[in-house]
Amino acid sequence: MKRYDLELTATGPVMEERKEGAFVPFAEVEQLQAKIFGLLEERNSTGIAINNAIRSGILPDKHPLRSRLELLSNHHKREQALADGMVAMAGRCTLLADLLREVTQIVPAIGVATDDLPVVDGFLERIEAALAGNLPEPADQHPDDAAVDRFVVAMKAKLAAAREKGRGGWDDPNACSVEYLADLLVNHVAKGNAGTFEDVANFAMMLHQRGADPAILASAATLTTCATCSGHGMIGGVTGQTPESMDFWETGCPDCDGRGKVKVNTRTITEGQEFEFTTVLQSIASGFSDDPAHDAAALLKRITGEMQWTGDSFQLPPHQGGELCATEPPSSSPD
Repeated sequence: MKRYDLELTATGPVMEERKEGAFVPFAEVEQLQAKIFGLLEERNSTGIAINNAIRSGILPDKHPLRSRLELLSNHHKREQALADGMVAMAGRCTLLADLLREVTQIVPAIGVATDDLPVVDGFLERIEAALAGNLPEPADQHPDDAAVDRFVVAMKAKLAAAREKGRGGWDDPNACSVEYLADLLVNHVAKGNAGTFEDVANFAMMLHQRGADPAILASAATLTTCATCSGHGMIGGVTGQTPESMDFWETGCPDCDGRGKVKVNTRTITEGQEFEFTTVLQSIASGFSDDPAHDAAALLKRITGEMQWTGDSFQLPPHQGGELCATEPPSSSPD
């Protein structure tokens, strides 16, 4: 601010110039100074309040910066608690050090058996070295342990990313069954995309922590997607993020009981049945079958379970519709 002393008379007012070019009568300068002084006082009081909050954790009532002061106060309390904990830990360390020094003095005074001297001497030497600050170098970590530690970091990062998307509840039996976790693990094995290793490991961790029977994985591996609900586990609900992609259901799936997976039906045959089965296939493929279409249809019915196996031998049903034509081809002889 520039001040121009023009004329110090009753008729010559003293004018002041602001940066923006406005002129203020000298009579208003006192008001301006009072305003500036008030702002400085407010700043000083705020600074004092902040310092008090940091030092003592006490907040002034109805302060305009109370929310910020609360943050500073809480920060001070945390730092104070940490400092108190460090002081207490230092006191315990001092006590332990004093006790160890007493051990190094009392044990030689008591005396030990001659056979135990090497062990006791080595023990006392390690204590004295630790008290002197000569801590032993940490042992080299086994490559297996180092690999597990690195993999755990990747697993935690994958779990953190899932939590940010709102996924969780694996540790709540009411919200997530171990059967569902087993299904997720088996499904992720076949994905083969980035993050599959971490996902499979995390699902295995969840099953382990839930105390699941390992046989549950063997059972999940024999399941296939339910054709009725297409793996949704229900026929009631909504999926999809846009109206074009939404599917609607009304009731739970009765075929898979809401799991989205059903047992794969498998059948076994005996060695004799396998031999006969292979023989018939070879006869059809080699052209030795009298009616390949009939024999192939019979095999298909047994494969699909429409027709039962007969004993230990694969028996083809008799051909329906009469015997095959056995007439000889016409002779080219004139007779």
